[in-house]
Amino acid sequence: MAALITLRKILSPKSNTVKTSLFFTIFFTVIFVNLIDKLIKCELETFDTTVTSWVQSSINPELTKLMKIITSLGSPKTILTGVAILGIIMIFKKQKWKTMFLILFVGIGGLINLLLKWIFKRQRPTTYRLIEERGYSFPSGHSMVSLIFYGMLVCLFVSNEDGLLKTTSSLLIFSLVMLIGISRIYLGVHYPSDVLAGFTAGGILLTIGFTIYKVFMRMKKRNTIPKSIAGIFIKIVTLFNPFHSISNRYS
Repeated sequence: MAALITLRKILSPKSNTVKTSLFFTIFFTVIFVNLIDKLIKCELETFDTTVTSWVQSSINPELTKLMKIITSLGSPKTILTGVAILGIIMIFKKQKWKTMFLILFVGIGGLINLLLKWIFKRQRPTTYRLIEERGYSFPSGHSMVSLIFYGMLVCLFVSNEDGLLKTTSSLLIFSLVMLIGISRIYLGVHYPSDVLAGFTAGGILLTIGFTIYKVFMRMKKRNTIPKSIAGIFIKIVTLFNPFHSISNRYS
């Protein structure tokens, strides 16, 4: 019963958590759906050509080396290594829940990215390609999973710190993720719309993941977490079951 009351408070429409989560989820979803619509209608060529021409207008050997380093920070190898190292550190610090959520949502993001690529089967750009990549193009996996991974780092480890540290860390992470996306365009392995789709899809998952984490940790703090996955499922179903509310009124 305590878990049910806690969930009602946290998930109330008046809750700041719910308001913020809904805003960002809707914002990212609208952009992502619009990109899919334009992709299906073949209306992205002008946007992609214009942005790609601008980004690649500054190609030079030194900048190419830098962009290769930046793009490597969003590679599967780097992300998996980062998750493994942080996971080990957090386990020793007895913060296993942070490890669990980081692994869970980075993993989900990677799988969803592969599924979306398989659904849309968009071929990669073929002109001005500075490195070789395999697989389909839409949405950009580097952009999507980087946003989830580095975004979760801020949400899990910095969100409760003082204003200056939180602001500085968020700006640095945001800049890094944006540069990873730009590097994919510069190196000729993604269209700008691929990168934007990756950011918006990643933004949806990041918002949902952090919201679930906050709800979970609040319930944990109040010691109202059911002892099993089945218990959590039953509490959530009960919370949104209209018949349960009706029966309570007449019991």
